[in-house]
Amino acid sequence: MTDDMTELQLLEQKIHELIASYNSLKSENADLRLRIEELAANNQTLVDRNHQASRKVQEIIDKLQNINRPE
Repeated sequence: MTDDMTELQLLEQKIHELIASYNSLKSENADLRLRIEELAANNQTLVDRNHQASRKVQEIIDKLQNINRPE
């Protein structure tokens, strides 16, 4: 009978450990999903800034080219 109780207690302990691991992983997963959203938003901001900078550089190049053109 004590062997059965010991096995049952070990099984119960393992179940509690699995539940704790599950909860920890669930929380970590939620945190990672939020981080992905933040990084995606930051990435889009950087892409937008890069496009703006490229347009401004192209405008400056166009102006410089027009200055050197004879009329």
